[in-house]
This record gives sequence, structure tokens and C-alpha cells, in this order.
Amino acid sequence: MSEKRTTTTTTLLITKPTDFTLLEAKYQLLRYELPDDLRWKFKNAKKPSEMWASMQNSLQAQINSPYRVFTHDRLDGRAYHKWVIYVLAPRHTSPQPITLPLWSNGALPYKPIKFTNLAFHMVIKLLQVAQMHGNQAGRFTGQGRCYVHAKLKTKSSHICVQLDLHEDILTQEEDSIRQFKVEAQAKLFQRCSANEYLSYHETYFCKRNAADSAVYFLQMKLDEIKRLKEENGVFYKIGTIPGKKTTLAFHDLNHIEESTGKILADFIRDFRQFLAHCGIKSQSQTRTFTEYVPPKEEELSLKNTPFQPVYVFDNRKNKTLPLHTYLQLFENMRPDMHFLGIDDLSQVQRPVLVLQDYQQKDFLDKGIFAGEADPYQELYRKYRNLPKQAFNINLLEAQDLDVDEYLSYTLPDQNQLKHKLGTSLLQLALKAILYSDKPLSGCLPFFPENLMYVCKRRNIAGLAQPFETMMYVEDDHLRFLDLRDPEQRIQAQERCLRLGVDWFECSEQMIYKYKREERPQDERALPNYHVIIGPNLFVEIENCKERVLYDYDEIVRRQDEAKTLLPVEMFKLLPHYDTVKNEGYLSLEELQRRGLLQRKKPEGKTEIASLHFYAQLERYDAYLDDIQLEYPMLSFLQLTDDEMPFIAMIRYIFEIKPNKHGKYTNHKFIGYYQKRKWFQSDKAKDVHMYQGIWYDDEHCYMVGATEGMQYQQPRAHLIRRFDVYQGAEHFDIQSLLRLLSVQFVRLNQYTVYPYPFHLIDLFVENILLFKEGQASKERLAIVGTPGNE
Repeated sequence: MSEKRTTTTTTLLITKPTDFTLLEAKYQLLRYELPDDLRWKFKNAKKPSEMWASMQNSLQAQINSPYRVFTHDRLDGRAYHKWVIYVLAPRHTSPQPITLPLWSNGALPYKPIKFTNLAFHMVIKLLQVAQMHGNQAGRFTGQGRCYVHAKLKTKSSHICVQLDLHEDILTQEEDSIRQFKVEAQAKLFQRCSANEYLSYHETYFCKRNAADSAVYFLQMKLDEIKRLKEENGVFYKIGTIPGKKTTLAFHDLNHIEESTGKILADFIRDFRQFLAHCGIKSQSQTRTFTEYVPPKEEELSLKNTPFQPVYVFDNRKNKTLPLHTYLQLFENMRPDMHFLGIDDLSQVQRPVLVLQDYQQKDFLDKGIFAGEADPYQELYRKYRNLPKQAFNINLLEAQDLDVDEYLSYTLPDQNQLKHKLGTSLLQLALKAILYSDKPLSGCLPFFPENLMYVCKRRNIAGLAQPFETMMYVEDDHLRFLDLRDPEQRIQAQERCLRLGVDWFECSEQMIYKYKREERPQDERALPNYHVIIGPNLFVEIENCKERVLYDYDEIVRRQDEAKTLLPVEMFKLLPHYDTVKNEGYLSLEELQRRGLLQRKKPEGKTEIASLHFYAQLERYDAYLDDIQLEYPMLSFLQLTDDEMPFIAMIRYIFEIKPNKHGKYTNHKFIGYYQKRKWFQSDKAKDVHMYQGIWYDDEHCYMVGATEGMQYQQPRAHLIRRFDVYQGAEHFDIQSLLRLLSVQFVRLNQYTVYPYPFHLIDLFVENILLFKEGQASKERLAIVGTPGNE
């Protein structure tokens, strides 16, 4: 039976008011016009981001009220977008003069305007800045952005969350209820060194503590920072650690206040209250999802893969350890498979696992092997039609190491490689299907052969245009078309017409949906998309920019409950025998009726088990009497903590044994209290939607984990939608949900797009991208030939 769940998301539904009486009583709206030529200066600037930063620094230094720069203003009715600044000034104050000495002479012209004349999404964004103004709960603004302090990362750096509001792309002007997407990005605030070069296009902050002890950052004027630097003061700027992306866990049960999901939930709650004070109604988006029940695991596995034995080719730089050492390690991890080393790839036509001790980035500029040819790329060039999968057994990172140190790696532990090996073998199996000239039938589970898949990936650096690829089945084989090629694009359009789908018309609908129709012709096309085409069917997979929010109020309540000090007497369980006993045990009344509590010898399994459990509760409560002589007050967290002296005896009393890994869990003991509705788990399914595949009546879906909640969830589960442009009357969402439930794209995890799109990715990465690289090398070789300069 499929479960249904209603949950809130990160989308805000805001009702546009018919008048702004309350808002006008608090604020006046001022519109400052930026110079007309400024937009062209930005467009032609070598470093427009630096120019933007210096302009924002100048504005922040002058404007004491909430403001936003708007680069798409048409309030004057002009044919082109004008750049303006909207300022939300207190009602009874005089307008501030604003100057931009680097780009204009004199003060910027301004005029007051009505809130009804401003685009509603700009009103909301201005109110967001107003709500973040000040320093409550660690909130602050800088460079026209809104931030919330999350946590101290190191002694010299902090992680903050940048919060952005975006009106939904599908919003129409006549809509009274508007959807706003709330999105978060982790940003690193780093302490500047004493010899920091101060630049006018950099933004600097000072760390402060609010009255409630919350940390926030205050953007400083450049002359203030110069003075602070002279006094050896501490200041910060937003930066990154080379080679590392700044991240913050979406959900962290051990540090709930420092997780992105909790920060988003708190912001939405508080912003809604702020909007209400301004006379604007809002509510959180709620969705009612149905859980999708996947087919049995054996029905979802790959079939007919030529995998016994698994050929392994040694392509390492350091071959001190013989190949058979690794083959034995692999067989220890996968006793169901046999691994066989081979020396000559020209003698095999089956999939090959390529053993290596380096990464692709090691051969790029500034890599440890920069200037050398990548051995794996050489294999691709020589054996381009052979299915192969690289497997790196060097777990070191080359950064800050010399070549000898980098190649002096040790034999990895099984636990370090097991997941990686499983993933590599699955990818190798998929590549074998991709390269095979054998019939496709029976190889791929639930593969709908009447559908075509088209994927456009974001551009890859160094390529003239992004990959745009179609995949379909013909004569029981996978076929691919590279839509960058005009002839193959025509073939794709003709195939669509045979299915009753006009590719050009549907593409135009996508362009209009994402409001790109007014762009120049060479900028109208979507930068990326995923599309499914079938008989009279055209479906786009839309990223809703929306995430599920968990029940943080209840999660925090449960955590606080476990930390609350209680009289030890309250933890006694014997008075609650009937509540905490197993269902099959005798009731307390029955135990008394049968005389079992008067030392009558029990008979049969039920009497023995019931009386044994009763005795355990007696011993436990007696142990609590001993504890309270020294500890009259305890929290449940202390009672079950391995660092405290109590849990070992409790496990002994209730005969709790370690698991197969030698570790103890307290689930059985905690369960007794949960039967009393005490100390419910903060990982329980009723407070989150972490696990499973879920869908709703609007064809939205969310792909979660295959297993239950862990203590930390690094990334949020995105909500996506099957947007049916054509064929809604016969669209079958179940057939596509099945394609999400396989676990061979991501080992032991579901896949977020129907798995045929992963086959396109493999084709692009292993065939098209390689061809592109070879063609580029050939072009460079021709240019470098004498007479071709």
C-alpha cells in the first residue's frame, strides 16, 4: 500500500495585495536612475564582476536603507531595460543623494514612486533586504545580498548562507498568488591576512556579535578597513579554498541549527511574519506526495552482461606491488566474481577494468604530471571501440606532494575501495551494453523502446557549443544522434514527426516557458534540458528549484526532550509493563491471575518470556534506585551515553548484544520509552521525507535515499516535474518512475533522472567528447605545421 504524505517545501506563495496601505505607512519607495551608458560599460568590461562589486561598495557606503539594483526596469516605457536603484526609505525621512564618482558626475536623479507601479517581485526582494537589515539571529546584508551566519569553520573562517528569492518562471502578470523560490548557497567568510592588498572592487566585512550572541558580519567602507588594517584589526572577505567548494550540510542532526534546511525553514517562517506586518499574505507551499513502490530488486538489475571473468589491465605508473595483489583484493571484496589480469588489449573484445594510480586532473595545467600524455587517453585513442573503465587505486591527492610522494601510496583497505569498485563495475557493464553489437532485448530493465531521449548538457570549457544528443532504439540496438551536426539534427526532427511530434514547435514552447523569446537569436536556445519523446508525447523534466523541508520544530523538540534533566524516578518502566511489553507477552493482570508473580513456575514459551521481561524491568528499576543516590537528576541522553557509566549495566540487564560488526545499538532499550510516546527519534520517518521516491498529482517527483536517515544529509533532495507539453491524456508517470528506481547508475542509490539519460552521458563522455578532443588535437597539429601558420 503506497503511503501518502503532506509536506512543506522551500517555495513561498505570496498574495499580491490590491493596495499597499500598511507598507506605505512605513516606507517610501525611491527610484534612482543609473547612467544610461553604465550597462554598456559593464558589457564591454574585461572584469564586469569587479566593476559590479565596486559599484555595490559605493552604494553600500552611501545608502542606509534597504535597496536593490534592478537591471531590467521598464517603468519609463522605454524599448530597452534601464538600470535603476530602488530604495526602501523610512516614511518620514529626506531622500539621500547618491553619487557614483567613477561613472557619473553629480548626484543620481531620483523620484518617489508608488508600490503599485513597481514589479511585485521587486517589492518582495526589497522587503527581504528590509527584514535582513540589522543583526537579529545572525542575519545581515552585503553587496546587495542577504546572508545568515551558519557556523565557525576554522579559527579564521566562517560559513554563512546566502539566501535568494526568485519569482517562479511561470508566473503571469495577472496571477494574484505568486510563487517565490527560496534558494541557499554556502559562502566562506575568510579572515584577511595582515598584508592583505586592499582593492576598491573587493568587499570587506567586520565580525560582530548581536545582543542575542548571534554572529553577523558588517560590510565596511574602504577607508574604515584601511584604518582598521593600520590598527592591526581583524576583517574578512568572501572567498574560497582552492580546489574545494564551500558546502554546508542540508540536514545535520548533530548540529541542527547549522544546517541549510533549518536555516531555510527559519527564514521562511520569519519572513512570512514580516510580510504579514506589511499587510501582505503568504503561506508555505505544501505538496501531498505518494510514495512509489519500486519493483523487486532482481527485476531492476542489468541482464546478460559479459562479466565472467573481469579482465583487468595494469596501467599504473608505480608497479612495485604486483597486479595479482590487487586481483586478490578485488576478489576478497567481490567473491562472486573472478578477476583476471591481461597484458595485451588487442587480444580481447570484452569489457576491461583499467587499473591506474593517477587522476585526469593530474595531467592538466598545474597538475603534477602537466605536460605528460595521459596514459588513459592514449588507451582511448588506440582502443576506442573497447569498453573500458578506469579504476584509480591511489587515494592520495597530488596537491602539495612531489611525484615520488604521490606515487608512494599504500595498498588501500577493502573498506576504502569496496563502494568504488562496485560503482566501477556497474559503469563498465553499462559501457559494455553501449558498445555492444548484440541485440538490446533483455539487457536493460523496463527499458521503453518506443521512447526517445534528448539531453542538452551545459557547455564544457574549450568546446564551441554544448553537447545536444538524442538516443533511441532501432532494430533492437541503441542509436545516438549528435544534434550539433545539422544533418543529424534534421534526422532527429524527422524521427519526431513520425511520432506525431513537431520538434521545432515544442522547442519554441520551452523557449517561451523560460522567457527567452526576446533574446537575440543566438541566445534564445536553452542552455540545458532533458526531454522525453514518444508517440504523440513530449515531456520536459523541469527543475522546480524546490526542496522538501523537514518538521524542524518537532525535530528540535525531540532533541531538547532527550537533553532535559528529569528525576531518575521518572525513568522507571515496571509501572508501565503493559505499555512497553511485546505484543505476545501476557498482560500484568494475566501474570497476577496465573500466580506467576507469586513465584509459580512458568510453563510454556509465553509464560517464560513474559515473566523474564517482567524480571528485567524489576532489575532495571532497582538499578535506577541505585543511580539516583548519586545522580537524582539525569537526561535521557546521559542515561544512554556511552561516555557515562550507566548504559553498560542497562545493556546487561536487557541482554542487548553487539551486532555483527561488534557495535552496540540502543534501539531495543529506547523502544520501551517510545512505546510510552517518550523520546521519539529525530530520525523517524514522521519528521522527514528522506527515503524513497515520491510523486504528486502535478507530476512532480522527488528522489530520496534507498535507506533510512543518517545523522547527516549533505545535499537536499530536489523536486523535479514531468512537464507534459503534448500527450497529457496518455502520459504514464509510473513507467518513468520505474526508470528512477534502478540502482546501477548510482550504486545502492536511486537515480534522479530516468536512467536512459545516463546512457547518453556515457556516450557523450566516452565517445563524443573523446572525438572532440582528437579533432582539436588534429586541428592544432595542422596549424602547427610549417606553411599553416
